[in-house]
Amino acid sequence: MIQIYDSVVTSGVKWAKVKHLGWTKLNAIARLLDASNADQWIAVASNHSRAEIKQLVQEHLAGSAGRKPEGSTATRVKTFKFRDDQIKTVQAAIDTAKKIADAEDDSAALAVICEDYAYGRTTLAPDWLVETLADYLSSLGAHERAKFRAEVNARVTPVAAPQAG
Repeated sequence: MIQIYDSVVTSGVKWAKVKHLGWTKLNAIARLLDASNADQWIAVASNHSRAEIKQLVQEHLAGSAGRKPEGSTATRVKTFKFRDDQIKTVQAAIDTAKKIADAEDDSAALAVICEDYAYGRTTLAPDWLVETLADYLSSLGAHERAKFRAEVNARVTPVAAPQAG
């Protein structure tokens, strides 16, 4: 029951939206829930038996596993076991990597984390980078901000001006 509750909390879905379902139905859909699909799965769980829900979840998972984004490579499954005290930290890192790199799913975000750790490179989404930089600049005083800008400008490769022809 605790794992079900944790899945719901991690998904961002408010408990009030799912508490009417009962534990057996909630157990069937908890691992799939996120803010974007919660209404759909809650409706499914509200209108179907537990057995039907399990079948629909299996079909959904099979369909998701069978689909690959265009131009992607084949996927393989790698399973990890975490202690209860590690799960929140791992999920927080994955959620942050999704924002930083504009990754669509947990596995892509985990790959970003691993590339950063193994190779020292991180893919940054422009919106995240702009927001982070703006927050940092806002925290500086006028003198520090001017010094930071000068240091960045000194390192930026100039763009060649187009020549008149």
